[in-house]
Amino acid sequence: PDAFSPEFKELMKEKKYARLSLPQQVTLARNKQGALNLARMPWKNMVLYNGADCDLEKRVELDTKKYVNQALMQVYIDASYILHKMETDKRCKPLFDYHWHKKVAKLFDRREHKLEKQIRKMAGKYAYIPKKNKEGEVLKIVKLKFNPTSTAHIKWLLFEKLKYKFKPKDGKDKPNTRASTLLRLGLKHKKANIIVQYRQCVKAKGTYVDGYLKCANLNEGHLRTNWKMTGTSTGRLSSGKTRDKKNDSVINFQNIHGDELIKCLLISDRRYSKLYKYWLEHGEFDKHTWKKFGDYYVDLGYDFSQNELRQLAEESGDKNLIKAFSTSKMWYCKKCKTKHKSDPHVEVGHDLTGWPKEEIAHNDHVRKLVKNMQFGLVFGLQGEGLFSFITMLGVKTTLEEVNKFHAKYFKKYPGVKKLQKKYRDFVQKHGYVQNMFGFRRKLNVAEQQERSEAGEDREGSFWGNQAINTPIQGASHQLLMMAIAALYRYKNKYKLLQFPNKEIHDALYFRVKLKYLFKAIRLGLKLMLDEPIKIVNEDFGLKKKVPLSAKPKAGFRFGVTVEFEDKIKNEWDFLNTWCKAN
Repeated sequence: PDAFSPEFKELMKEKKYARLSLPQQVTLARNKQGALNLARMPWKNMVLYNGADCDLEKRVELDTKKYVNQALMQVYIDASYILHKMETDKRCKPLFDYHWHKKVAKLFDRREHKLEKQIRKMAGKYAYIPKKNKEGEVLKIVKLKFNPTSTAHIKWLLFEKLKYKFKPKDGKDKPNTRASTLLRLGLKHKKANIIVQYRQCVKAKGTYVDGYLKCANLNEGHLRTNWKMTGTSTGRLSSGKTRDKKNDSVINFQNIHGDELIKCLLISDRRYSKLYKYWLEHGEFDKHTWKKFGDYYVDLGYDFSQNELRQLAEESGDKNLIKAFSTSKMWYCKKCKTKHKSDPHVEVGHDLTGWPKEEIAHNDHVRKLVKNMQFGLVFGLQGEGLFSFITMLGVKTTLEEVNKFHAKYFKKYPGVKKLQKKYRDFVQKHGYVQNMFGFRRKLNVAEQQERSEAGEDREGSFWGNQAINTPIQGASHQLLMMAIAALYRYKNKYKLLQFPNKEIHDALYFRVKLKYLFKAIRLGLKLMLDEPIKIVNEDFGLKKKVPLSAKPKAGFRFGVTVEFEDKIKNEWDFLNTWCKAN
């Protein structure tokens, strides 16, 4: 009753309201902000509205039951409420650091100018570009002023002037300046790496440094995005602009640049600089002084560790691989004379090489090789494709070494090989692939095979790789969606985590007050590690074999976060560790 305006009460008194048309009733039922107050609608209309709403929802459920897993549908429905809140509630949007932006913009301008100067020095004043006819025959060579942003000019520089050899992936591939080609060349040639750095700098400046500023200016100093629950064919959440690419008021949170200087444009509280200044002037925080900043907001994040690899172990059913990702025992390292938590990459490396665990843990080459090879297997890669994938990630190795480890991997974990065959056979028979939670993706195998036989270039990934990657990648991300759904289902239980502000691949971030940080950390671990398994077991009727793993980390700037280890036991420990890192 208190919600009714005097005009509304007068209309009700005179019984005129019931005689108004429905659009007129709706207009009167809106509050000053334009939101509809359903308490102002006549109850008879509300009964019809509610009945129709329930009827429609039940019809949708019955009509889609044959094709859609209802438990997964409910996860998406519940998660949508949280994602909508992340789009609309200011408390769920990261703040933009305007002061830091001025410094970063200057730095990237200088960086771009320096790299461009180096490329022009390599190329000279002119580029000599062949002009071809429709048949591809060279008619003449055209002398043009060199342009470092031109694909044709960079191609000429690499393969004509610098005489770099192009190694095609297959017989059809021709010299090009694709990112993967440049990365491969950059590993061998310093000059090619300068072009890689230049392109990365131009991209970073336009998309992130300038793009984030536009977004913040259009959103009162906040950064926002559009969340797309089924925006990818694998079932992963995606974000960013709509298909027309015209909306500058949103950015892509799934593609935040890895450069810490750019990441620091996203902050949790504009007052963080006061806290940092206090630490510089007064020294380390203690159990009393930290309380001055108790109401400051911190970004608390959880990153699922080896999520896709754990899902690979889960679905393969391979006992040895499940054991490698389920071991939680501490082990003693004789080299550094300390105890270490079990690391799945060390466990797998130990299985493949037979070396002691301390050798693997301290041998960066073997650990990186094992780690990236496993991720390549998730994409269904092998041979040259796996070798290219690993080298592009910066691991120095040979095709022979990769093939050797690959063969050992399948011998030690035969369940993975069987799983890959199972998925490829399934998609050939049914024309789609399905993950363990019932999410399907259609794959046109016959069309790809016909085009391949006709000698046409294939666009996109090979269907056999998609058949392996889709179920693993989709299911692993849907575990994160289950955690988001649990936020909606148990609002009171996770009251401190009701302001999530970023979801980046397998990581979820929350905005919490410093004084509640340690309580929020414990709640977050329950949300990320326990709730998805509970949903898998109870809603889907499946038994999860491989545990989930997530590491909490926090900070006031997205580019400066600290992981919570044993040495960080309280709020002032966290502040001192963060300020040192900053």
